[in-house]
Amino acid sequence: MPIRIVRPDELPALVQYAEQPERNAGTAAYLTDLLAKKCTRPEWCLVAEDEAGRLTAATALWTLPGNDVPMALVLLETPWDEPGLATGRALLAEAVALAGSLVATDLEHVIDSPSQSPQYQAEPERRGRSRSPPATSPVSSQPATSSAVLGAVRPTRLGLTHFAVLSTSVCLCRVLTVASDIEVLARFGRALADPIRCRLLLALREAPAHPAELADALGISRTRLSNHLACLRDCGLVVAVPVGRRSRYELADERLGHALDDLRNAVVAVEADKSCPDAETRDCC
Repeated sequence: MPIRIVRPDELPALVQYAEQPERNAGTAAYLTDLLAKKCTRPEWCLVAEDEAGRLTAATALWTLPGNDVPMALVLLETPWDEPGLATGRALLAEAVALAGSLVATDLEHVIDSPSQSPQYQAEPERRGRSRSPPATSPVSSQPATSSAVLGAVRPTRLGLTHFAVLSTSVCLCRVLTVASDIEVLARFGRALADPIRCRLLLALREAPAHPAELADALGISRTRLSNHLACLRDCGLVVAVPVGRRSRYELADERLGHALDDLRNAVVAVEADKSCPDAETRDCC
């Protein structure tokens, strides 16, 4: 089960499926377009081959045109009926490692539901059924399943802080990095310490949005918005979802919306005309 970078003569076909010419042609055309737009590179395309040298699995790293840091996995295919999905696990581990070597800190995979062109993703349930890493991983106490390809690696070990599996209809998996309770609260506090980030979170609580829409809604520059979105991503509170050639932002977990509601409705026992007494000397608020 060697996993390697694709050879030039294997592009843009990658894995071929017997009696599915439309799927093969559509996938090849999609990858050709990605390469032309520099949304991926040949050295970002990984394949696995069997003992006979036939390609049995493949994936490619994706990013926005002109960006040198991968943002997502596309064209992910593996033998979905393989016991334990060993090929898929190994392929995913190599892809995450490659992304980490390119300074990626977030990596996502979008699952079309229902399956459609240009990726023709088969077995959507197996792609996203697992919500956590396998039981042998110290970052999770949840049991593993035989269908757990996505989420079967340890992102923190490979330099990634997030690996998210997203669906066009439902979120199947979110942040896999496990943090202590104190760290989670500290990150939440950091995010809420700025009024613009608070407004961003409340806006995304209502609905996912593109950066341009958020900048217009908040009345701030794109550059300023980008800085605040980067902070929220680093805090693990929002994720960027590739949609065509653009990225759409949404809360990393739907439960964050409920948490924001609870915070808004909480009664804070302070006098309205007073602030933290240490704010000026300790710069804490």
